[in-house]
Amino acid sequence: MKNDNQKKEIVTTPVSEGSKPERRPTCGIVMPISEIDGCTPGHWEEVLSIITEVAEAAGFETKLVSEAEDIGIIHKRIIQNVYGSDIIICDVSAKNPNVMFELGLRLAFDKATVIIKDDQTSYSFDTSPIEHLIYPRDLRFHKILTFKMLLEKKLLATFEKSKDEKHSMYLKDFGQITVAKLDSKEVSKEDFILEKINELQSDIKLIRNEPQITTSDKITYRNSSPGTQSLKEFMVESYKEYCKLYNVEEITSVLSFKNFINKKASSTGFSRVPSDQFINSFIQSRT
Repeated sequence: MKNDNQKKEIVTTPVSEGSKPERRPTCGIVMPISEIDGCTPGHWEEVLSIITEVAEAAGFETKLVSEAEDIGIIHKRIIQNVYGSDIIICDVSAKNPNVMFELGLRLAFDKATVIIKDDQTSYSFDTSPIEHLIYPRDLRFHKILTFKMLLEKKLLATFEKSKDEKHSMYLKDFGQITVAKLDSKEVSKEDFILEKINELQSDIKLIRNEPQITTSDKITYRNSSPGTQSLKEFMVESYKEYCKLYNVEEITSVLSFKNFINKKASSTGFSRVPSDQFINSFIQSRT
């Protein structure tokens, strides 16, 4: 009976018939999505569903900051969503480097943020002054119920405080600081349409340059003979060779890795290398 009452507390009031629904505030989610620290992608999908359930029930429109309805440069999209979301829930569990970087951006913008982590992750020095909500890594049911109630309460309270122009999420503890902002510009409808057409043309060019994967999963480039490796094998092999050559655990310079791929593809007889978009997606999948 207790659980039923708790569930009723977070149900939002429906919009009355005939009235226009107001725009829901946006809640961006920053969290790991690939395997790290023994946690599989399936584990992070469960965590995402928990966060989304709480935020949606509290009246927010939620999505990962990497998600967008249109196709574009992923890094630009992430920064825009990190900046533009009304509030962010950031899961720093396992201290994923990309997550920590995106959290740093959000704090630099000094905008509403709720930080969570699992009970197996230690605090980071720079963000330890900010309250973290803790959840069990094993996602045990009864503890997750408590966590969901606390998260909803923290989410709504933080959002309400953010409406005060004088409220500072983080930077007030470091003196008078000018908060970073993203430049924005207004364009006419015609200019906007032309810009989108140009982007579409660029995407078509990328598609034309993409390798054709045959049924035997071999690399085939236009005007070229098939390669002897699958595309996945080629990229994984190149990734390992690059990390070994430069004594790194992951790609730190995208441009350097692209140059490495270009040289390797040329030396193995491929007339074209995977597109920048393909390489970017591959690097993201490895982090």
